Order: sequence, then C-alpha cells, then structure tokens
Amino acid sequence: MTQSPPQVAVANVALTGIGLFNQSLSVTLCVTNLNRAPIAFDRVTFRIAVADAPLADGVTDSAVAIPALTSVPVPIAVETTIRNLAAQLGSTLETGSIVYRLSGVVQLTNLPFGVPFSREGRLTLLQAGEQYADMTAVSGETRCQVSPPTMEPVQ
Repeated sequence: MTQSPPQVAVANVALTGIGLFNQSLSVTLCVTNLNRAPIAFDRVTFRIAVADAPLADGVTDSAVAIPALTSVPVPIAVETTIRNLAAQLGSTLETGSIVYRLSGVVQLTNLPFGVPFSREGRLTLLQAGEQYADMTAVSGETRCQVSPPTMEPVQ
C-alpha cells in the first residue's frame, strides 16, 4: 500500500516585526496527512510568490508527526525585504486578497528523498476588529487552527 504525499497550504501569514530593510513574518503552513497511517517529516523548505514575484523563502528543521487523516499547523519564522513586501501591497489593498503560489519540498522521515509540493491559493486580509489576519487558502482544504503571532523587533 503506497502512501499519499502530504498536502501543504498556507494557513496564516502575519507581520511580526518591522526593520529598516527587513520585515519578519510568521508563516503558518497547514500540512495535511491524507493517509490512514501516521506520517512524520524532518524538514520543510518553501517559497511563497505573489504575482509571480518572490515574497519569502522559509525552512523548518523541526521534526513533526502527523496522525492519520489529520491537519497540523507548522509555524515558521521568515524574513522578507521591504521591496518584496511593498511590491505586493498595492494590488492587495485594492482587492482585499492575495493570490499566492507556494512551492517547496517536504522531507519525510522514512524516505531518502524529498517530496515536492506546489499549491496556489487565495489569502484574505484582516477585517476591521479582527486581531490578526485570517489568511486561509480558499481551496476547500481542512483548516488548521492558528494562534495570533506576537510582534518582535527585527535586529
């Protein structure tokens, strides 16, 4: 019996720090195990692009185990430049959403090679009165529960 690769989507993106040249983002990936057996991975590397322009790259080296038929949030701290962030801001403010492309590789614990993934989705912006942006991909996947990030200064 072969296992299906995990599905990876963006569950949340939040600005956590502002510096002169770099900004810190908290990106929460939603990793879904579609199998009837648990899976584990050692590493996820990814790139988020908006309007075909790179926004941020990220990597996590934290081992994660996912029970069967379950989605788990995987928070990753990333940095982006003011240039990358500003380039995306104009159209985002007009439409209230961002269409993104997420690509990368999941290194499953029991495989000697990485499993690539690629996904497109739409993120909606913070609504008045909300404490943080609920930028859940609107592709019908299982929602991951995410907590609001904390602001931290960028050094």
